[in-house]
Amino acid sequence: MALNNNSSFLITVKSLRKKAENQLANNLKYGFKGWRIGDKIPPESSESIFDELYISRFIPAWVRPLGEMLPSLTCLCLEAIHIGNEFVDLCETCPNLKKLNISKSGVINLTGISKMPNLEVLDISNLRFNNKEAIQEIFDLKKLRVLDIGTSRAPRGPYSNNIKHYLSCGQNHKELRFIDVYGNNISDSDLERLVDTHPMLVKIGLISTPLEKEPSMKFTQPPPSNEQITIEFLTIQNMQCCLSALGNYVRPRMAREKHPLLCIFREIKRQLRSSSPVLDGKDVRDCFRVMLELLALKYNEPLLKKETYKSTILTISVLNILTSIRRYASYWYKEVQLHAASALFRFVVYCNIKKEPMDSYEYKLKHGAWTFLSTIVGRSVVLNQDLDKLCNEAVEEIIVLTNMQSPLYQLLLNFLQRALRKMTPEMKPSATVQSQILGKLTDMLSGNMIEGFFPNLMVKFTDIVYELMRLGRHRRNWDHSLYNKSIRVIVEYMIERGDRPFRNILLGKLERFLKYMASTVCRVFFERRIHLFLKELMIHVDTRRETISLLIKVYMFKEVRTYVTYVSAIPKYNVLIDETMEVLDGIENYTVDAFEPYLRLMRETDLWTNAFTFLDWQKAQVNQNGVSIAWPEIEYAPRPKRRRIDN
Repeated sequence: MALNNNSSFLITVKSLRKKAENQLANNLKYGFKGWRIGDKIPPESSESIFDELYISRFIPAWVRPLGEMLPSLTCLCLEAIHIGNEFVDLCETCPNLKKLNISKSGVINLTGISKMPNLEVLDISNLRFNNKEAIQEIFDLKKLRVLDIGTSRAPRGPYSNNIKHYLSCGQNHKELRFIDVYGNNISDSDLERLVDTHPMLVKIGLISTPLEKEPSMKFTQPPPSNEQITIEFLTIQNMQCCLSALGNYVRPRMAREKHPLLCIFREIKRQLRSSSPVLDGKDVRDCFRVMLELLALKYNEPLLKKETYKSTILTISVLNILTSIRRYASYWYKEVQLHAASALFRFVVYCNIKKEPMDSYEYKLKHGAWTFLSTIVGRSVVLNQDLDKLCNEAVEEIIVLTNMQSPLYQLLLNFLQRALRKMTPEMKPSATVQSQILGKLTDMLSGNMIEGFFPNLMVKFTDIVYELMRLGRHRRNWDHSLYNKSIRVIVEYMIERGDRPFRNILLGKLERFLKYMASTVCRVFFERRIHLFLKELMIHVDTRRETISLLIKVYMFKEVRTYVTYVSAIPKYNVLIDETMEVLDGIENYTVDAFEPYLRLMRETDLWTNAFTFLDWQKAQVNQNGVSIAWPEIEYAPRPKRRRIDN
């Protein structure tokens, strides 16, 4: 399932994706992105078909056999795999490695790493080294170009001292292009020392450090050759710095997304929400551009991997902020809305096709996507032609969800309600919309499932039924028996769970159904279980007026059968409601056995003839199983008119 395959839309999406991929591949003068952790480095020679290996599970004592089986291995990722004391064996058996990721592996000493002289990319992030001796041997790696010694930390958590140990060794890496020290306790003097001792440095990651919001610094470092190198510091001082740094942490192929990515998105969202200072137009436009490029990069199904869900979720959350704040509304062009909505809808469909249990990341992704789609549907018309598909997909999501109290469940009901309100009969919605929504939702709510349904959700469900009645008013191919089924579910909920104030709300909403309900559907109110329940509500003082109002409107509408005539009688049935209220005044104090004698006594007074005519009609409807009787000649009876019902 996908949105309408507009050729111009597809061309634009492809061009966006190509542009984003080129931007990642270019700007590689000194090889930073080209050597980014996770990118494949082809071996000069290979005796095995394996040269790149990502391990998600590791069996103890398999390090040495692994190296013996794959002697030509050049790229190895052991992120979050505890290898501990086996690190020395790894160094001995994998001497040809060019890229190594041992982040979160529990290694506390890098002794033996000198036996991997070809290493060019090394990720030792989220490891704790207690002294410089534990990291000393890293300087024997003369070809090292990329080094990650960062540490994930809470916003106010302690900093790591790994960079202090690194600098205290008094040595350097002459070929080092990029070093990431996020989460480290680095000072201005440490930064100057790092720059002075590494002549080929191009970029330094300073996010989540004491210097992360320092003024962005770029200066020229004289290398051994005549070429001048500009050093760039990745910070989050302002929006432009955030967007520039963002490109360095997205789409890792052999590592999970890094902690700086979360910090960057957190700062972007903070700046977007902040009213002081207000972002200028260039910052907002660039933010839009980057977020759309990120979506375009993930638009292909193979790229939507669980390792990249986090950045996808964060991208969607930024787009939701941009849609929810009014001052950014002018930047939402029609094409932008359509491109973003199409990509997000594809993500949702792709997650459903997998038929796998939903994890926390997938839940957040869907919640963000449906929040965006709901906002766009409410504010724009760009998705009007695809409302059918969106509604059907939302119903499929609702049926799969087991927790009716979850925010996603309520969000999907809100989306359905908003989308159906947006639809008009002129759009000619397909009958499958009605059958999918009413048929599946009522089946789901029937039986035991109704116990977990909150009252506010039942109100939303009632509004959804009303909107479907409005859309199917003149559609012959719509199944009107589903309305009977829906009303039974609503009344059953009132019987099982509803308190009296809540019952009044639902009774008022059931009255609205009459505007678009076929007269034959009115028979459902005289089915035995429903009628006995409504009769019980007429006895209670708190629900009496609302119940009488509903039944009198059914009484009048079912006999007149045209809404125009029905509306003309509104002043009259208000008087009839008051009269019936007088007849039933105090009836709650009578027992069941005394109920009928009380009514006979009131009837003999000949004071409330119209009310008793209504009560007799109601009783006849029940006894005759809903078959209509002659219209009673009473003062408040409207003249039957045969007029076409207009919008």
